Amino acid sequence: MAAGFFASQTIDMPVPPMRRSITEYLRQPHRVALAVAQPGRVVALGGDRYRLSVQPLTFAHLQFQPVVDLRVWTDEAGVVRMRSVGCELVGLKELGNGLSLELVGQVRAISTSAGDRLKGVVDLKVRVKLPPPVDRLPATTVQSTGQLLLTQVLASMKQRLVEQLSADYRRWATESTSVSLPQRSAPGLNAARRKKP
Repeated sequence: MAAGFFASQTIDMPVPPMRRSITEYLRQPHRVALAVAQPGRVVALGGDRYRLSVQPLTFAHLQFQPVVDLRVWTDEAGVVRMRSVGCELVGLKELGNGLSLELVGQVRAISTSAGDRLKGVVDLKVRVKLPPPVDRLPATTVQSTGQLLLTQVLASMKQRLVEQLSADYRRWATESTSVSLPQRSAPGLNAARRKKP
């Protein structure tokens, strides 16, 4: 039995007026990558690749932890973009290749008459072949529970991102200090299957 889920979150937050612009800040996409999760849950793999370990989740009687490899970069227009390039559910090895995950997001600075704002959106799509005994649950139960999990994951990422970006931007603009991520050599996860545009 296969099931598909989708969740989306938008970001719209004011930017405090500082000596250095938010546009300049967004030219350092590693700061946005660091802000999406708690310290220690994001690891730099080198270049524009990062590994995000989502908080452990429980679905029915199954316990697992989503681990997602992300590409995070700033495009020529100054928009920070994020896209999944690999995924794994730690604790559910029996899924094998039965998991498809696509995470796509962006954050940009917008100038308004009331000041600068950060606006963005993150979409998360998951399709998974359910293992026993979950595959015997009613489809409505599976759908509602899976949808709730995805919404909770994105809501947590959004809250963390909003809080961290504001605080880190203030520090960066006043102190001009650099933030580095722990780096390690790690093999890539299974490539996330996604539809080509």
